[in-house]
Amino acid sequence: MAIKFAEVQSPKSVLDKAKKVRQQAQAIEAALTEIAVKRGRGRPVSGKETVTLRLDSRTVAFFKGKSYGKDWRLTMADALDKAAHVNTRT
Repeated sequence: MAIKFAEVQSPKSVLDKAKKVRQQAQAIEAALTEIAVKRGRGRPVSGKETVTLRLDSRTVAFFKGKSYGKDWRLTMADALDKAAHVNTRT
């Protein structure tokens, strides 16, 4: 039984293969970026930012109270704007 040895590749051929792989990866990345940009989905730009905020349960109960009803989030946002001296709604 004969022992087969792997062919030793020259550093130049290894670098050439690596360059081709890198070029293919860049082409794939560019194509995926183009697809993501063309998709056109998602929320429209509204000047608002989504945040997660942990509040005291009494504070939430105050704004969810019957006096504010379904618009308690809007009322809370107005109160925060007023406290920050920001006039975003007229």
